Amino acid sequence: MKNPILFLLAITAAPLLQGYARPFAGDSPPANSFRANPVFTTFSDSTSDRFFDKLMKPYKGKVVYIDFWAPWCGPCIGEMPHSKALQKELAGKEVVFLYIGIGCSKQSWQSTIREVGIEGEHYYANENDGQLLGQKFNITGIPRYILVGKDGKVADMEALRPSHRAKLVKKINGMLK
Repeated sequence: MKNPILFLLAITAAPLLQGYARPFAGDSPPANSFRANPVFTTFSDSTSDRFFDKLMKPYKGKVVYIDFWAPWCGPCIGEMPHSKALQKELAGKEVVFLYIGIGCSKQSWQSTIREVGIEGEHYYANENDGQLLGQKFNITGIPRYILVGKDGKVADMEALRPSHRAKLVKKINGMLK
């Protein structure tokens, strides 16, 4: 790598320069949905806490495992097979896998989801909303994982990666009780 400082700057800044996209209708989206053309409805209240509450609203009563990722992120893509195994082990339980693409183009995000076969809820990050999420979670690099409890509150801002499956399953099962 010719310039490690520029590389670190890019990794640190990318999540803060993008946001997330999701339509907020009244009902929860179907499990394992893919939004090829997500549309974002702008909220009048842009505080990070209220924004996050609106993001979590469709999943109230479920544990949510959030994965902030990007197609260009090697470690992010490296965790995807482990994420699939985690989903398989937790199938039939009240757990939502929420993948938020940040710091990437919409086209690369869409094609990577298809190529890698990532199942779960998918949201493309736009600049404004990424800044809100970056502020809330102090995101300085990816991959980044967060666990949200059934009450919609953040339970773990530094959740384990899917490759730590045994410990993560134990934690999630404990949150489901």
